[in-house]
Amino acid sequence: MEPDHPIVILRLAGVFLCALPAVRELYLYINNPRKAKRMGQHVWLLLATILTELMVITKWSKGQFTEPFPLYVRWAWMIGGILLVLYPAIRFGLPSVRKYVGKQKQKRRGKGKGKKAQYLLRMNEVPLL
Repeated sequence: MEPDHPIVILRLAGVFLCALPAVRELYLYINNPRKAKRMGQHVWLLLATILTELMVITKWSKGQFTEPFPLYVRWAWMIGGILLVLYPAIRFGLPSVRKYVGKQKQKRRGKGKGKKAQYLLRMNEVPLL
C-alpha cells in the first residue's frame, strides 16, 4: 500500500530516529535502576508521540470500516492482547515483585530486632538503685 504523500515517509523516519535513543534510555532504566533513577526525556517524548498518533487515528478513522469485524477476528485480537500483557507480566514482572517484597519484609524485620536489641542493651547499662 503506497503512502498518499511523501511527508508520511518523512514523519515515520523522524519517529524512527527519535525512537532510537528512547529505546536505549528505557532499556537502561529497566535494567539498571541504580544508575538510571527515572526515564529519560526521549522516552517521554516517544510516549507522547504515540499517544497523540493514537488519538488522531481514533478521531479521523470514523467510518473507515463500514462492516463490523467477524467474531473470530475479535476473539483472536482479544486473546493475542491478553497474552501480550500476561506473558511478560508473569515471566518478568512477578518474580521481581516477589523479590522486592521479600527484601522489604526482611529489612523491616531486621530493623525492628535491631532497635529492640539496642533498647535492651541500654536498659542493662542503666544502674539500678
